[in-house]
Amino acid sequence: MLLATACEHGMSVAECLADTGLTADLLADPGAEILASQEEQMIRNIVTRFGQGPEVGLAAGSSYRLPTFGMFGLAIMSAQTPRQTIEVSLRVQDLSATLAHARLSDSADFGYMTLDSSHLTPTIRPFVIDHCLAAIWVPFVSLDGVPRTATIELTRRRPADTTPYRRMFGREPLFDQPADRIGFCHDFLDQRRPQVDPLALRQCEEQCRALIERRRARIGIAGLVREQLVRSFHVWPSMGDVAAALTVSERTLTRRLAAEGTSFRRIEATARRNRAEALLRQPSQTIEQVADALGYATCSAFVRAFRRWHGVPPGAWRHADCLASAASGEAAELQLVRGTPSTGHGSLEGT
Repeated sequence: MLLATACEHGMSVAECLADTGLTADLLADPGAEILASQEEQMIRNIVTRFGQGPEVGLAAGSSYRLPTFGMFGLAIMSAQTPRQTIEVSLRVQDLSATLAHARLSDSADFGYMTLDSSHLTPTIRPFVIDHCLAAIWVPFVSLDGVPRTATIELTRRRPADTTPYRRMFGREPLFDQPADRIGFCHDFLDQRRPQVDPLALRQCEEQCRALIERRRARIGIAGLVREQLVRSFHVWPSMGDVAAALTVSERTLTRRLAAEGTSFRRIEATARRNRAEALLRQPSQTIEQVADALGYATCSAFVRAFRRWHGVPPGAWRHADCLASAASGEAAELQLVRGTPSTGHGSLEGT
């Protein structure tokens, strides 16, 4: 779907798939699975071509229909209310087609799906959020009609052109907000759908869980631990938390990781380093906040760990990274001035 949307906007298949290790033939195989790193690279290619405006990300997300999601989509269609749709989708979100991680929360007026993309680089984060919001919105509209009351809040700055948002959602999002989230009023979330079979929902969920279990068997226990750490939201999980989520004891987890030639501490160090880099690229995050998000008891403990990873304290690393990003942006601007291929609409290539 990403490839099709990029091609519709004038990008070639070769440009879109550059450095991903993917081919059009592979994408045409219904049994193929795409790694998150491959999808990230594809999105990076698209953003490099079109920039961080919302048009392409929203278009890609809105191209999904419930049947596109396979058994995941059938489970959503079998839910009795929009709220149950969200709850089901969160239980089996490992089968979803988005790189963002979601959670459900309530306020007095709204139920929110809050999206976490802090594990991604700032370059692709706006695209991923736009893509995810559209992929959430379209199924709701197809099942329940356009919500009369909804709110969309984004951490990104207000882009020069917000028309794509207004065209997609019928309203303009709130920008420069603390979190990326979409909210629906409780009356909308709790309205019951006619002719929904609860048994069908249970059967769909069981099949979704079976798909997830088969996938987990392929990636091994180390892969499952990495996913648990990457998907951590606000509170960094301990080994006990991860073991509980995977329904094994800490001793069993240690033994199975050792059998795969690794350890929880080694996986955790890599995950923390990657999350630290992503958070430090957010100007709003202080060093203290990053240390807290990564579960360090003190800021100094985080600074010592960061020195081991990079040889410099986090503040110096952030400054150097900002300079490198600025230089990269200047180079891209210079290339644009010298002449970049047109981004006008072209014919569809690939699937």
